[in-house]
Order: sequence, then C-alpha cells, then structure tokens
Amino acid sequence: MMYKLAILKGDKESSSVIDRALGIIKSSVNDSTAFRGDGTSFWCQRSTFSFNEPLPNQTIRELKNYDGILVGALNQEVGTDSLLSVQESLVALRKYLNITLACKTVQISDNNVDASPLKNQIVRDTDFIIVQSA
Repeated sequence: MMYKLAILKGDKESSSVIDRALGIIKSSVNDSTAFRGDGTSFWCQRSTFSFNEPLPNQTIRELKNYDGILVGALNQEVGTDSLLSVQESLVALRKYLNITLACKTVQISDNNVDASPLKNQIVRDTDFIIVQSA
C-alpha cells in the first residue's frame, strides 16, 4: 500500500529534524508498505499573504489529499509588513487537525556524552523522542 505524506519542514532548525524523521520513517517501512513524501509549498508566504489568513482554504483542500502530515517547528516571522506570522499559521493548522501532542527528537552528540551521569556506552548513539501534551 502506498501512503502519501505531506511534509511541512518549518524553519531552518526544524528542517534537519524533519529530514531525520523521514529517515526513520523510511527505515521502518516494510516491503508491503511504502510512502511518498511531498514537500510542495503548502505553507508558503505567497498563499498566506494573498488570502490574508494564516491557513487558507486552498491549503486545507490540498492537505486533505494526503494520508498524513509531517509538521516541523516554525519559530520565525515571515514578514515584517504583515500581521500574519508563521506561528499563526502553525496554530491554525494545529487547530484544524486537532493536534494535541508535540513530539521532539533528541540526539546525544559525542561532545555531550561525558557530561551525562550515565555510562558512556549507554549514552553514546542514543536517540529518543519526547512526546508532550501541547
């Protein structure tokens, strides 16, 4: 079965997190299941500003064609001449999708291994996800 995944990478910092999440998804897919990621510009300044609303109906209609949506964090303003910010768009999308959980990935870098109170062999190469109520 083929699943379609809409990818909204978010800002520069979350873009690398989304890339890693896609890697995890790809590695966990079995032979009978596949997915196609689409990073089309659903969340572009142009559509937000041209409709003067954080989450235009056109964007909602497009996103309904997907089986899932992978959303990155959005922390920066998209323009100083507009009242609309990326955060308003994210809030509107979360409300529309009824998202009540936030997932954050954590990876321990080699530079931080010695700072941990745990043994190095336990900490090294540890990746995990924090799931929290939004």
